[in-house]
Amino acid sequence: RENHIGAEEVAGPVEVIFDEPVVEVVAGDDEIFTVVDQQPEYAGGYDAMIAFIKKNMVYPPNARRMQIEGTVHVSFIVSKTGEISDVKVLRGIMTECDKEAVRVVQMMPRWNPGKQNGRPVNVRFIIPLKFRIR
Repeated sequence: RENHIGAEEVAGPVEVIFDEPVVEVVAGDDEIFTVVDQQPEYAGGYDAMIAFIKKNMVYPPNARRMQIEGTVHVSFIVSKTGEISDVKVLRGIMTECDKEAVRVVQMMPRWNPGKQNGRPVNVRFIIPLKFRIR
């Protein structure tokens, strides 16, 4: 009996669903606001962000085989220059799914930064990414 190790192709539709993100604002270096005048925005808007994530997200084969479904809550900061940083899982479902969610968020292009009193500020987002096998 041979052991085959490597990538596995699994057919069938897979869905990644997004709920509205939760936003926390970090202005200055460490100052935190609960409300800002202008929220940061993914270039092209919310629908473009969803399209980017759906295009780049890969359902981990091991998670699919084990029928793992659930929501991974990913936290990240959109800096005052629009860069994505400090990406981490707040609540995960399985190591492979958690790592995939972080990988895709880290790939996101620069955002339009949020503003408070007319100046760019750092904003923390929490995005729930739902892995579901259909």
